[in-house]
Formats: sequence, structure tokens, C-alpha cells
Amino acid sequence: VWGGTKNCGALWGGVAVIVFICKRFLHRFGYSFLCSARLSQFGVETPDDYIRVAVETAMDIPRLAQLRANIRIQLIASPLMDQVRFTQNLEKLYRSAWKKWCDSVS
Repeated sequence: VWGGTKNCGALWGGVAVIVFICKRFLHRFGYSFLCSARLSQFGVETPDDYIRVAVETAMDIPRLAQLRANIRIQLIASPLMDQVRFTQNLEKLYRSAWKKWCDSVS
């Protein structure tokens, strides 16, 4: 799975997702979300890796229960859910762009 919104929804629901680590920017959203939530072990590079991780995870019921109980907590603690920091950084970018534009017209 490469997706963004669906992966976030699954993680929010406590469901681990396995994603391919792709080269293209657009396809890296899912892996980025996993890394942000400290779940990078669910990023895979090959179809064989995908099957291996899926089978190993599915067979380990105690690990699944622990993941389900902790994924939302990890997601909430991640930079992905830090709206204040995101907004502050975005505001800094806006100010920087505005200053750059003002300097260019004066």
C-alpha cells in the first residue's frame, strides 16, 4: 500500500499497515507516516518482504495486540499529529516568503 489518507486512517484505528518504500515522492507518504509514528519496521522494499512481514506479524498474536493498543498513542506523540509545531513552521515559511517578496520589490 502506498497511500496517505487511508494509511493514516488505518493507523488511527490501531491497524498496522505495510507499505513499500518507493523512490518517488508521491509514493513515500505511507512510509513517512510509519516513520513518524516509529513504525518503520512495516516499510518493505520487495513483494517477498511484504509477504514475510505480513505473515510474521499475523502469526504473532501478542505483538498484534500490543500494536493495536499502542499505534494510536504513537501516532498522537508523533510529529505528524503536532499541529502546533506544523502551524508555527508554516507561519515561519509564510513570513520568510513575504519578507523575500518585500525585499525584491523595494
